[in-house]
Amino acid sequence: ECKLCSCTLASSAGALHEKGARHRERVQRLAAFLRERSAADAERPLKPGDWICTAASHAPQLVYANRDSCCRAGCGRARAQGLSQSEAATMVARGREGGA
Repeated sequence: ECKLCSCTLASSAGALHEKGARHRERVQRLAAFLRERSAADAERPLKPGDWICTAASHAPQLVYANRDSCCRAGCGRARAQGLSQSEAATMVARGREGGA
């Protein structure tokens, strides 16, 4: 399953999945979120272990390291289904390389 768009065919579809419209749109939303977070870092820097919930039901959400599930009301997505900071940065970089 793709941690960004929850597509269950991501492992078998590979590069084709990453070129899909839904995945590219989610990469763009994640990139915008990371840019906003980067601008806010001086005021509220990310800490090691902070992670990003990427549930399709809402925009990317920063979740602090001490939480094992998303803090967004009604979500509750588990940390294992979210992205670490490095996973998010890698996914955005791959999206740029692929033309997203």
